[in-house]
Formats: sequence, structure tokens, C-alpha cells
Amino acid sequence: MSCFTLIVGGDLFLKSPPFLFGNQNIGMNTNKFSSIGYLLAILFQFGCSDKVTKEEMLKGMPADTRRALESMNSTPMVASGVNRPLMLPADSVALLDSDKVIGIVVEGLPRAYPLKRMSSLLEHVVNDHVVDKNGKSKAFTVTYCNVTECIRVLHSISDGAVATLGIGTLGLVEGQLALFRGAQTFKQDESIAGLLDMEYEVTSWSVWQRRFPETLVYVGPASQVSKSTGVNP
Repeated sequence: MSCFTLIVGGDLFLKSPPFLFGNQNIGMNTNKFSSIGYLLAILFQFGCSDKVTKEEMLKGMPADTRRALESMNSTPMVASGVNRPLMLPADSVALLDSDKVIGIVVEGLPRAYPLKRMSSLLEHVVNDHVVDKNGKSKAFTVTYCNVTECIRVLHSISDGAVATLGIGTLGLVEGQLALFRGAQTFKQDESIAGLLDMEYEVTSWSVWQRRFPETLVYVGPASQVSKSTGVNP
């Protein structure tokens, strides 16, 4: 997974997200970010660690810039969603019975996404898909903001067989998780053209596992987990 963080203070460089300039590596038009107002932004590559904190992300920034972001209740960033989520069987994960999970059933296949895991800075958006026993594929995206406790699970209106919805995050903007998909930008609770909500429930791991012992569980980005644990994704 390629992870980038949008920070304030200069011109945009490195690889820009598609809603800015397609795939071009060019300077930034600050009008694209009206919610940030007068602030200029730069894009720099940040590590894909689940231990990254807001303070670490903002350290080194000028004091006036930090104050401006704090007053706006914003931590702007640009990060692709997790596009290769590693899913493991229930008996292969170490969760407490009381751990909360987002539980969904897609095409008859149960999946669980621990809130603790999705609270990590770069894992608020998980682009996933399932393939049922008949070979039918369905892409969907699980989103979670641990600041507002807002959860949405989205799928495409079209039944086309796509591997991912390609949703990414713009971080916390004016107190809400901001997202992007291609050229579309939107807040987590807004309606999105071409996407519909899917049913989900939030329950304890013990309850979900008892109901769906065959469930798969999200444990992190495949590349990250395989490097740290030796698991072959």
C-alpha cells in the first residue's frame, strides 16, 4: 500500500492523488482545498506504521500552522485506503471476547473488522471484495472514524466485477473523516454518487464469532502484516 500524508506549508510534490491532477506530478492548486482556506499544502511520504500519531505527523511544522490546524479540528492527509486487506480465519486471530468489531455478511460470506485495528491512522478505510462459491465478485469499502465513531460500509450501484472501490482518506477535516474516490471528494456521512450503503452491525468479537464461526477477520494490510509476522498473503 502506498501511504502519503498531506501536510501544510509549501508546494505539492511526489505522486499526487487522482482528485488533484490525475496521475501528474505537478504543483498544487490550493483552491482544491477550500476547507483549509489560506493554508498551502505539501505531500510527503510517511511510513505505513500503525503507531503513527497525530503529534508525530505534525511535528516539525511551524507553530502558527499547527495552531491553525488545531483551531479547525483538522488533521489533513492523503492516504490510499487499504487495498490488499489480509483476512484470517477466526481461530488464527488474537482478539479479546470484548473487542468490538464491524460485522458484515457479503454474498453470504461473513467478515469482521476490529475497531481497534481500524483506529490506526492509515487504516480508517479498507477496500475489500469477496468472491462467492459461484465465482461472483463484489467490491465494498469499510470506513471507520475513531474520532466521531462514524461507520459506513459502501458498495457500488453497478454490479460490475471490480476488485476495489478505490476509496482513500483525506484525514480529519473540520471534525469529520474526509474521503476521496477518483475525482470525487466527500465527508464520511455524505451521499456519494454511484455508491450505496451496506448493512453492518457493531458487536463484540465473542458474539460475532459465536454466530459466524466461519468468519474471516481483518488483521491489517497484507504487505505490512506479512513483513512483520511472516504470514504469506
